[in-house]
Amino acid sequence: MQNPWSELPGQSPFVLATDIGSIDKYNKLHNNDEKIVVESIPEPFIGNPQSAKVVLLSLNPGHSEEDAKAHSDGNFRKAMMHNLRHEEQECPFYGLNPKFAWTACGIWWRAHTRRLHDAGLTWECISRGLLVVQWFPYIIPRHRVYLQSQFAHRRITHSSLRGRCWGTGLSSACARRNTG
Repeated sequence: MQNPWSELPGQSPFVLATDIGSIDKYNKLHNNDEKIVVESIPEPFIGNPQSAKVVLLSLNPGHSEEDAKAHSDGNFRKAMMHNLRHEEQECPFYGLNPKFAWTACGIWWRAHTRRLHDAGLTWECISRGLLVVQWFPYIIPRHRVYLQSQFAHRRITHSSLRGRCWGTGLSSACARRNTG
């Protein structure tokens, strides 16, 4: 299966060619506080689909005012792009990489996986075993639009779930509450 996120532009607007028409149309019809954020790198998934033992399904990525700072950090940005392209990196679930503990992503995911770490698993082990797939890949205050790239997520999710644990119920509203 081809990964559409390999084709994501390296600069803003961070939108796949297959999604640009739908996003432009949606954003023209909505106020700024309801628009899809195209200035931030999308997070359709975090983690390695091949190594993950646990797959969590979520609605859409959370957004924090701190994201702009994190997304402008060269190392964090590189980790996000490696993730999108399924390229090897020391912590496939980059939010658990100790180098990025200062980011909103790092703060949220460390808080929500701390029990696993406290039970003796290393951050690297958790990072290799966890995959989160977002139904809507772009940052949006309220989910109201469907895009071509969502069908690729469905295929990634279905192939990743074979023989693995999975869960649902994560939401960006929860993420925003917990990132301060």
